[in-house]
Amino acid sequence: MRGEGLTFLIVEHRLEMLFDFVAHLFVMHLGSLLAQGSPAEIAANPQVKEVYFGA
Repeated sequence: MRGEGLTFLIVEHRLEMLFDFVAHLFVMHLGSLLAQGSPAEIAANPQVKEVYFGA
């Protein structure tokens, strides 16, 4: 769908499941935007790691 210029919303708490399917993510935490970026940027983000991966 990405190649056709379509945008869609996926709500998923297991971020690693999304990394193969999306080009850009918005990560929410407690109702606020925590981070946004590519899967690589999100996986490397220390705040996301702490909140979602328990690092």
